[in-house]
This record gives sequence, C-alpha cells and structure tokens, in this order.
Amino acid sequence: MDREILRDNIIFWSRLGFGFDPVTIDENGHPALFDDTFAELKFHQDFYKKGVKLHSFILNSGWVGVDKYDYTTTDATMDAAMKIGEDVKLIPRIKLNVPVEWCKENPEEVFVYPDGPQTAEEIKALVGTSKHDYLGYEAPDGYYMAKPGLNRPNVGGVISLQSFSSDKWLLDAGKALEKLILHLEEKYGDKIIGYHIAYGTSGETMMWGRINQKYGDYGITNQKKFKAFLKEKYGIEAEIPSPCVRYKQKDNVKDFLRDGNEISVYYDEFVNEVNSDAAEYFCKISKTVAPDKLTGVFYGYFVGVEDIAYTGHTSVEKLINSPYVDFFASPKSYYRCRPGDACGEHGCSQSVNLKKVWVDECDVRTHLAVREGSWASDNMTQTENALTRELGKNLCHNSGFWFMDLGGNWYNSEEMMNLVEYLNGINEKVRLKEHKSVSDVLVLVDEKSVMQNSISMDCLKGYVKDFIANTQMSGVGLDIYRYSDIDKINLAQYKLIIFAYTYKLNQNDIEYIKSKTNASLCFSYLAGALADGKFSFENVKNVTGFTLEEKVESEYDFPAVRILDTDNVVKADEHGEVVYKADGDRKYIMNSTPYLDVETIRNIAKISGCHIYCEAGYTLYTDNRFLVMTATENAFNGMLDFGEVKNWTNTKTGEKGTGKEIKIDMLPYETFFVLFE
Repeated sequence: MDREILRDNIIFWSRLGFGFDPVTIDENGHPALFDDTFAELKFHQDFYKKGVKLHSFILNSGWVGVDKYDYTTTDATMDAAMKIGEDVKLIPRIKLNVPVEWCKENPEEVFVYPDGPQTAEEIKALVGTSKHDYLGYEAPDGYYMAKPGLNRPNVGGVISLQSFSSDKWLLDAGKALEKLILHLEEKYGDKIIGYHIAYGTSGETMMWGRINQKYGDYGITNQKKFKAFLKEKYGIEAEIPSPCVRYKQKDNVKDFLRDGNEISVYYDEFVNEVNSDAAEYFCKISKTVAPDKLTGVFYGYFVGVEDIAYTGHTSVEKLINSPYVDFFASPKSYYRCRPGDACGEHGCSQSVNLKKVWVDECDVRTHLAVREGSWASDNMTQTENALTRELGKNLCHNSGFWFMDLGGNWYNSEEMMNLVEYLNGINEKVRLKEHKSVSDVLVLVDEKSVMQNSISMDCLKGYVKDFIANTQMSGVGLDIYRYSDIDKINLAQYKLIIFAYTYKLNQNDIEYIKSKTNASLCFSYLAGALADGKFSFENVKNVTGFTLEEKVESEYDFPAVRILDTDNVVKADEHGEVVYKADGDRKYIMNSTPYLDVETIRNIAKISGCHIYCEAGYTLYTDNRFLVMTATENAFNGMLDFGEVKNWTNTKTGEKGTGKEIKIDMLPYETFFVLFE
C-alpha cells in the first residue's frame, strides 16, 4: 500500500469501538465498549457521503487476560465499520496495553511511581486496587465520556500498567497483535489499508504519569534494565535518579542544562531508546503479518510538551529511518488553538514528511461539541475558521490529517457536513499539484537539545509555542525542520533562519549553513551553549559570535541571560533584548530569551529581506499551490501581497483573478482561501 494515500486523502475518526483500556469485561463476558450500539456509525456514513473514504477508530485487540483472547467485540466493531460504505478504507487503531490480570501475573514487569512498592509481593497486592493507575494520568471521573457503571476514579495510583522496558510485555503484546492481525486479515483484510499501533497513556506511546508529572519508572524490571544499559554503554553503575534530580534543577544555567547531571540525561536516553524500540517492534510484527498494509504510531511530540525527554518521543531519526514505520501521528497543538489563533503541532511534521507521512489529528471542538475548554468554537463561523486553518496548516506542511469527533455529534448537522464537503474538495484540488515550499523563514529545532534541559514550560512556550504562533501571525511564510535535516533541505530559499532549542549547535554546521544560503541567522537564548555535554558562555561566543552573561534574577522558570553586545538594538525591555550585527546583507541576530513577539519577529524578518504578505496579527499558511488567511476577533480590511503575479481562484466565491496584490475584506473570524494555477 502506497503511504501517499494518507497524505492525499482526508480521514475521519470517531469513538466507534471505543472501549476501556485496560480491558473491562461486560455483563455478557466480553470486552466492554462505551457504546455498544455503534451510534457513531451514522457520523462515518455522513462523512463517506461527502467524499471521505478513509476511516479510523479504536479496535479492541481481543487480548483479555493471560493467554486469553476474545474477538466478539472486535468483530462487532469491524462489522459496523464495514457498513460505512462500499469503497471504505479502514485504519483501525490497536492499543497494546496489558490486561489487569497480566499485572497480577507479572508484578516484576509493572511500572512503578517514585512512592510505589519495591517488591513483587507488594506490587502484586496493589494490582486492581484504587492504587493501580489504569490511565497514566489523574482522572477523578475516570475515562472521558465512558459508559456509566463500569468507569472508576483514577486518582492516587502508585503503580500503573506495563513497564515499557518489559520484554515480557513485548512478547505477550506482540503475540496478541500477531493473532489479531491474522484474524482481521482473514475476515476483513480487503477493507483494511493499515494499522495504527498504540500503547501507553491515551495510546500515544507516552510514558505513564507524564501528564500530571508523576515520573517513574521505579519498577523491578526497569531498574534492572537501566543498570544494564549504563554498564554496557557507559561502563558505570548507578540507580535511577529521583524525579527532582532529573527534571527540577534549574536555578542557574549550568544546572538547567544538566551539566554535571549526566545520569539524568542517560536515563532519558534510555527511556527514549526503550520506547522507540517498542514502537518499532510492534510495527515490525504488523508488517511481517500483513506486509502490504501501512503501519504507524503516535510519536515525535518533542516540540509540543515540556517534559518530552521523559515521555520517550525524541528517537525521531530512528523511526523515520525504520522500514516498518510508514506514518507518525499526533493531535494538533492544544495551545493557542482557538478560532483566530495560529495553533501548531506537537512534532516537527515537515521533517517527518521528508521520508514518511505525518498525519495530524484535527481535534477541533466545533460549536456542536460539549462546551469545554477555552479553545472551543462558539458558532459556525468560528468552527469554519479553526477547521480551515487546520487544513491550511497541513497542506502547507505536506501532511495528512483526520477530522476527529471525540464526544459525538461534533459534525452532526447539514451545515457542518457541507463544510466538510467544501474542505475535502479543496484538499483534493490542492493535492493534485506537487507541494513546494515558498517560505522565506526557517525555524530549526533539535530533539537532542530538548533532552538536555530541565523541564520548563516557559522555555517551551518561548522556543516553540508562543514563538512559532507569533511567527505564523507575523505576515511571513514559515517552515520548521529539525536541525539535523539541514543537509536534506534547500537552505538557499530562506532569507532568515532562526535557531530554537539548539544548545548543541556547532561551528561546523554554522559554516555549512552559511555556505548554502545568504540568509540572516537568528540565535535564541543559549544556542551553541553545549559542547560534549558541557556548558559555557564561551561555547555560545564561539558559535554565534555574541557574548552573554547570566542574570541574577529571572521572571521565567528558567535562568535569564543578558547580551553584552549592543551593536544594533531591535528590542530592549524588561523581558530581554534582541540585537544584531551586520555582515554585508547577512545579519547575525541574538535574542536573550526564547520569546519573540509578533512585531519583533516582523522587524527581524524585514531587516533580513523577507517577503511580508500582510499586516501582522492574522494567521497565514501558504505554499506554491494555495494561500489561506484566517481573521481573529478583529476584521481584516487590507492588501494581501503574493510577492509575485499569481493566477488565483477564490474557493468560496469562485472568483478568479490575476495580480501581485489583492484587496481582502474579512469580518471577525472569517477565512480567505485562494488556489493558485
């Protein structure tokens, strides 16, 4: 199966087949679902009628106990999915977390939190009790929208489910996966195009406890495995450090970058190796049993969450190069994702798309959804704003995506389905042409550097969440790639390269970049601060040419620095400063904090010679095939400059035109979308 089918075609995902994880047995003795009437089938059929032929859902694995399998619920879900439409193509998501009985049978293989038990007998005694964390996060109400009567509070657990380092889990879950795929291929194989492999918290290959910052794993097997890892790779002996030692030390720059705290870096390296090994192991089984089917996992969230090293999502290169992995998946960002916002991604999708396919989960809470969270839409106009933005983002990044209905009825109206048909039509037209970036601005992020700093939400917001959102709303075209991909992309097209999360930036790479492009180079915070794991401001000076020193106080949850060079000041206030040095047309820019506001980014782009499409404050995504803008609560009445003469078609009105500029009038939260010939 050609993986391009996931890039070119919109997918729909619902709670069809959603059940308890770990498995819970219903009154009939079979795996329980939240809704065994399969009411979500209607929504799948609605999407199918509007042209969406790829469909996904959670499918019970049939693994119900130690060497016990029951496919009754599995088959009932598949039988329902077969009714979506004659030409439907299915991508079931299969969770491989262990049954509770397995934990009782294998207490040494169980994940343990820092305050948890240390002997097999003590662990076994807590299995199935209220101290057993089933979900990997604190949930007083249990599962989200679960079936009443079978749900239970999930608070205060000291053990969770399987340890990710457990060979016994890999063996047993791998056996369950093999048996399941053989069963599915025999009965439903002609409709299935791929398998989405899942495990861990929310099935997102995330380590237990990350969401509530309850860090493990102090289980018996994991401790043994880490000691063996240390001995083999580094020739040392040590215990797993406490969570405080691992992630909370950040009173000064040296501690923040964990210089002198190598054991914590080694443990995170171990966690990421273990997690990526598991993901690849299961995908290999899937490929072995059904070699013509696609496989993928939730993975690569290293730009989206603040404690990503613990989660195990930084072995991106390994899975990108794996012959067993076809696609990466992730929810869209949940930060600044209201209608009118720029939103974003948890991972570096454009890097994944160089070899594989990134499939973005479009978790947009429409105005028909249960009113929850500050990022839900209030009306149809806002819903269209958010969904159009997500389409534009994924087209711009050459990603696939799926519409998502997590609660039911999010799209349950004729008006909403007409919107789906409209957006699906745009997607089909745009995908007919080969994608080519037209961005002037490149942001480089480094998953290896993320491994090096202590946990800091402020740092994450500065480097990625606020910074990328602000750049996306500054009126420029933007690409985001991994630092390690500089030899795989056309650096010559860019006029401004911004280094984020690049503590390990080195002089050789700077010289390589300079040899390929005349772009200005913007360094953030501690770019180049580490050499061989050791911090020094001299390293920063050698790599960037700027001199920094540490400040005594910081308004953020990471140490602050100041710039001693003051050649040309772009910004200077109580939050930090931005200065630059000129070398002909090239500018070298230093930002003392990761934070850059919209106007500062715009000014940096201007002095770097970047093309400015429109005034600041509006989200813009574009490539050679299209351009989309979305308004905020503020209307837009002004000129849009394409940068060159374009033949364009307005997707909403059908109006056609030719020119370099166009006058746009958008009311609050309206959208503007044009296709280029």
